[in-house]
Amino acid sequence: VEGQHIRDVIPDHQLTTEAIRGVRIVDLRGRFLLPGLIDSHVHLATPPNRRQAEAVLRRDIYGGVTAVRDMADDMRSLGDLQRSSIAGEIPAPDIYYAALMAGPSFFTDPRTVQSSVGDTPGATSWMQAVTDQTDLPLAVAMARGTYATGIKLYANLSAPLAKRIVAEAHRQHMLVWAHSTLFPAKPSEVVDAGVDVISHACLMIHEASAAVPDDLKKKEEIPLAQFASGDSTVLEPVFAEMARRGTILDATVWTYGAIQTDTTSNPQIARRKCDDRIGGAITRQAYKAGVPISTGTDYFAPDSDRWPDVFREFDELVR
Repeated sequence: VEGQHIRDVIPDHQLTTEAIRGVRIVDLRGRFLLPGLIDSHVHLATPPNRRQAEAVLRRDIYGGVTAVRDMADDMRSLGDLQRSSIAGEIPAPDIYYAALMAGPSFFTDPRTVQSSVGDTPGATSWMQAVTDQTDLPLAVAMARGTYATGIKLYANLSAPLAKRIVAEAHRQHMLVWAHSTLFPAKPSEVVDAGVDVISHACLMIHEASAAVPDDLKKKEEIPLAQFASGDSTVLEPVFAEMARRGTILDATVWTYGAIQTDTTSNPQIARRKCDDRIGGAITRQAYKAGVPISTGTDYFAPDSDRWPDVFREFDELVR
């Protein structure tokens, strides 16, 4: 190790007397070594808050998180954070991020307004409204020009349009990450579109819908009992196809428990909404089916917490 960088990792027998002359040797017998951890679902700039973002990134890197995947925010702020991390100006993991695409009706969401200040929501290169008439090669090229690693498909997208976006993004060597239900595209259709990762185990309940609405805001309530035991017949073929393709599930189980923590004063909350128990059962079924699972959080722990948010997701996945 030189400064903050690992210069090389080699077997003991390749170490020469010359190579280790004057270095400090740390005896790790009885200790554990972890690989660099990854938080596959963060939001560092909705809205941009540089002080908060730097605090979260510092907590991550000193807690063993060496890479994060930001799932679409204000790219102007994200790009600067990424540059500062690469340049070593701030203590931070490597930052990868997505440019967002969704149907035009999604861009009344206040988060898109926060992330497009000074411009028109849906008309920026990092958050684009797309339709069947959109010039997709140009749209993907604009997204790629933001230095994004992937495109995030969020909502209000049909299955055929999602499939076209994926094909064009892959042609231009970009990954595609998507919500597991795109309204109206349901999970099986999102997987069939060829996306590389789907996010949110709880959104997979809409596979059981007879007709998924074409607007995220109109989503219907789905009976949750059918998912609670982790052997849903509705999701079984979806997970089989994900395992075959190598499609990753970014489950974000912790966020569903963190948002709905107070079930004592109103126990009906957990029964009506998909929480970490249902999300956990869905994720368990996916894992048993051979689906790769990533550790995304999509939520912040209190600033008094000493450890990275991703530790919360690890705990949820274990339990």
